[in-house]
Amino acid sequence: MIYFVQCGKNGPVKIGCTGNVEDRITQMQTSCPYELKLLWKINGGKEDEAELHEQWKHERIRGEWFRPSRQLLEYIETEASNNWEIKLSTGQIIDIYETKITLRINLGGWWVEAERDNETLVIDAAPSYKIINRREQRLVDNG
Repeated sequence: MIYFVQCGKNGPVKIGCTGNVEDRITQMQTSCPYELKLLWKINGGKEDEAELHEQWKHERIRGEWFRPSRQLLEYIETEASNNWEIKLSTGQIIDIYETKITLRINLGGWWVEAERDNETLVIDAAPSYKIINRREQRLVDNG
């Protein structure tokens, strides 16, 4: 999992990779005098992290820490707004990153079709369907 964490309100941004973002932030927070804020996380590994480090090398302060430039913060905000995360009751997390996407999801034995179009993800699971509203970030049962 790739994560972008900011140290303090206007502090540097760390671009890192870990198996558990929440645990990693907790671990880093013990040695940081300022509050760490998770700006964005997305599925990815060490190669993806290296690509991001290369992409933002002109903003590098040291190691995995980068200046919170307007360009970097806008990049994070734009990319994060295009990324939805759905957490199923089974604990499984599904990342949806495209603006318009159709996917198949197994929900407790039911394979359903889901289509995301900007603000709403419609999951068609006959005879009812569910809508995930981006602003409220919750499932609404319309069945």
